[in-house]
Amino acid sequence: EMSGNVPNLYQKVSQMDESALTSWIIGMSLKISEQLKNARNSTSRRMVTDAQNLVHDRYMEPNLSLDTVCSALGVSNSYFSSVFKKETGKAFVTYLTDYRMDHAAELILETNEKSYQIAERVGYLDANYFSYVFKKRFGVSPSKYRTEHLKK
Repeated sequence: EMSGNVPNLYQKVSQMDESALTSWIIGMSLKISEQLKNARNSTSRRMVTDAQNLVHDRYMEPNLSLDTVCSALGVSNSYFSSVFKKETGKAFVTYLTDYRMDHAAELILETNEKSYQIAERVGYLDANYFSYVFKKRFGVSPSKYRTEHLKK
């Protein structure tokens, strides 16, 4: 297919002069390289999408981590981390934390649940740590976030 579906390719190659053969080999090498790059990019995108889907499905599990996602995907932490960062622009742990915090912010505004209950619903067993991470992300504590946004 890559050779242009040339019948008797071996015969054609053997009939080429050195310059034509060199050009043909370079052209074929570039086509193969491009195909490999596309396959690699497709695999990387699929792996990142699979990881994002795992986060969306399991963000509420306190033990969801880089290790558990890499184990589920069957890849090493370092390889996955570099691919994830390259594809999304952020580290996996940042992505997971942001996803959890976005859901926490929604729950804060849509429910009357206490912070510790929301913390547990988005995967944090330690309510104080949850509040710390929330404040770091949004600039205010969960309770202040609720009062400021419900006034509007």
